[in-house]
Amino acid sequence: MIDPAAVPPEELKRILNQQERSAQMLVRRDIELARANEQLRTLGEQKSRFISVAAHQLRTPLSAVRWSLGYLLSGRTGSFTEEQETLLRQSLDSTVRLVTLVNDLLGVDRLETGRVQYAFGPVDLHEVVQSVLLDVEPIAAKREVSIEFVNELTKDAMACADVQQVRLVVQNLVENATKYTPSGGKVTIRLAHAGEFLQTAVTDTGIGIPEDQQADIFKQFFRARNAVKLVTDGSGLGLYLAQETVERMGGVLTFSSKEYHGSTFTFTLPQYRTAV
Repeated sequence: MIDPAAVPPEELKRILNQQERSAQMLVRRDIELARANEQLRTLGEQKSRFISVAAHQLRTPLSAVRWSLGYLLSGRTGSFTEEQETLLRQSLDSTVRLVTLVNDLLGVDRLETGRVQYAFGPVDLHEVVQSVLLDVEPIAAKREVSIEFVNELTKDAMACADVQQVRLVVQNLVENATKYTPSGGKVTIRLAHAGEFLQTAVTDTGIGIPEDQQADIFKQFFRARNAVKLVTDGSGLGLYLAQETVERMGGVLTFSSKEYHGSTFTFTLPQYRTAV
């Protein structure tokens, strides 16, 4: 502690002036930081509005194109040559990928702006998986990937969650497992009890995730290098959305993986309890 009486007047004046300048610099820095934060907030809102408007504007025409291509391929307007049909199917596949990307962008925007509304209630995980399999099994069959479903839950076991959000998570994990599993491989979906939670595990015999990239697997827009080589298209948003969604419903999404030896993605949800 400096004794002011022991300091020469000129030195004391210099110290006080220095402290005053330091205080003024701190005030200016606080003002600059506040302005920078406000600019970042404004930019964030502008980005969110742009994504929302652009995605909504894209989704309607893309959905119309997808429906039209599907209708043409159904044969109800006449037959096509093999080359024409191939071009139509390639166009349909590309359109479906674009629609998926748009939906993922909208999903991220809704999550980050808090506009996702959860309708919590009892969810039958067995029914959810069966519903997803109706969509995924035909695709898996074309790729010669088998799917096994094992339900170890008791008959009355229900998750406390939003059924639509749970279905999106399950569909994302099963589609990923199928997409990154080579022909002749297998995907296993297992439902089980985990204490006060219900557990859903999706295991595949696919390409796995390189160990040095596993820490980034739930980050936005991230795709592992071997995944990019195998499937060139993909938004890198699916696992981010899945993890955020599970956590907002009171659960946890984890994974284990070894490159060339497959992956297991597991998520838990609280068990639904009826009031006594």
